[in-house]
Amino acid sequence: MEFDPPESWEGKEIKVYAFYRGESEEVAQKGIGSGIPVVKTTNSSNNFKGTDSSPQLIWGNRVSVKFEQKVLAICKELWGEKRKFEMANGLMAVMKVETWGSFKPQHLEGETKSRDVNTMTIESFYKKGNPKSSRAVGLIQFTQDALEALGDFPKSTKQNQGTQQRFDELNKKKLEYAKMSDLDQLNKVRDYLAISANRAKSPSDIYLQVFAPIGLERDGNPVLYKTGSDGYTSNQSMDTNTKDGGITKNELLARYWKSYEEGLKNKKGKSTTPTKAQENTPDDDKTDEPETGTFNAKDVATFRTYHDGRIELHYPKVIKPEYAKKVKYIYITAENKEYDICTLDWFEIDKIKYSSKWTQAIPKGYIDHESFDIDGVNQKEKYIYSDGSVIASGLPGEGKGTLTLKYVKAGGKARMIKIPEPFVFNKDSIKFNFKFEDTIRKYMSRSHFAALIGALISGKFSEIVSTGSAMSDGTCFPSKGHVNGESLDTDYLSNANTQKYIDLMAKFGFNRFLYSPSLDFTNPKPNDSNFTFKKDAAHRYHLHAGSPLITVKIINEK
Repeated sequence: MEFDPPESWEGKEIKVYAFYRGESEEVAQKGIGSGIPVVKTTNSSNNFKGTDSSPQLIWGNRVSVKFEQKVLAICKELWGEKRKFEMANGLMAVMKVETWGSFKPQHLEGETKSRDVNTMTIESFYKKGNPKSSRAVGLIQFTQDALEALGDFPKSTKQNQGTQQRFDELNKKKLEYAKMSDLDQLNKVRDYLAISANRAKSPSDIYLQVFAPIGLERDGNPVLYKTGSDGYTSNQSMDTNTKDGGITKNELLARYWKSYEEGLKNKKGKSTTPTKAQENTPDDDKTDEPETGTFNAKDVATFRTYHDGRIELHYPKVIKPEYAKKVKYIYITAENKEYDICTLDWFEIDKIKYSSKWTQAIPKGYIDHESFDIDGVNQKEKYIYSDGSVIASGLPGEGKGTLTLKYVKAGGKARMIKIPEPFVFNKDSIKFNFKFEDTIRKYMSRSHFAALIGALISGKFSEIVSTGSAMSDGTCFPSKGHVNGESLDTDYLSNANTQKYIDLMAKFGFNRFLYSPSLDFTNPKPNDSNFTFKKDAAHRYHLHAGSPLITVKIINEK
């Protein structure tokens, strides 16, 4: 059902309760907690009307217009002209869940971020290093069963079932899928959905097609994965009611509805029109500096990092819709020459903080669970709870054994970016090379990133190797002090170049440094009581540079 509130209702909240046949009113009104959606919207959520050329689908700000157009065309082909938009939005919500929002054809099962497809081999599909295993891949997480249904992989025979050769062939086929363009893989998505398209009566049924086709055959809220089954074990975090014998249809669909609701806020063309600094400055951008200075930005929020250590954030009066979730970074030399370094997507999170080491059994009731099996990466497990807390476990940064840490909400918001990889710049005399090694912590506060740019450019470092900052949710296992992307670990350079790096990071606002007891460096700010500079046994092999806040002057266009 579609409902477009009249213009006179602008700004008023409307609660829409979806009631399912066979469910009592009491259960239905519990909303998302029971897997039944409660959608809160306003008229402004419906201002973006799609067309064939500009579909304005949910999560459209994550993909190209051509991608949206292709999704719409697929849904028109499968479900007809009248239903193409509702089903296309449903398919976008499904692909967001299955790819953790990357919408990449190479996205692998069990990973929150997509790998560089050029580095992938058949070994990338092994589960926990087991060559006789195969991870799902792609926009809807294609499995062996899906490839067999499509006729892209032959069914097993008595002779080859379970053999290493068959697993190798399967993973080679999945590697072919990973190397497809997103538009080409959408053709495979279409072909798979076409197999049971006539049974998909609603957009949410697309999720059942992909995740649990048996759910298309069963009315009400049946158990789709019984407790103890392989399907249950792989998706146990979905079981929010452990007394019902397994994972029910509504519990499974809760992820879909969460994606759909969030997707409404992530269409192309969603825009903000900043007019006051306090409306645009969550905690990571706040500053005690006055809002004075020469405005210099166009269409997009712009960080301006100066050679002398100053950082400014300029907000134009009107931000172009396509730049609503982007931020530009510019560096200004001593000669007042400007260099456009990069423009990145940003996103906002609830701030998180380290709570404590966790020594007990992992508490039940988590709403999501991730496993990581990546060579060189410390984190192995993450459990997410409805109160925003996270328990993460794996190998300690330095040392042996198993470490488990708990993070909780800290209050306030932080705005984050993903650090480009590799992060390289070479123009005129402005040169630097920054790259990651053995880490999935590739996210940083956008203000801290502006400070990092200043240090990289000023130092002209031929190569800086980082072992990470934070995860996209603000956690930072195995660290405590990297929350919300406020810190960065790097390998040591020569003593002289490490000292140079320390001095420059301090110049641009970092005020906490931890380093190996076997090394000797000079404190750049020995008389600053707010400056931490000390040897630490947990940092024998890497340098820690951080700061809870980077000073940024906010300048708004008048």
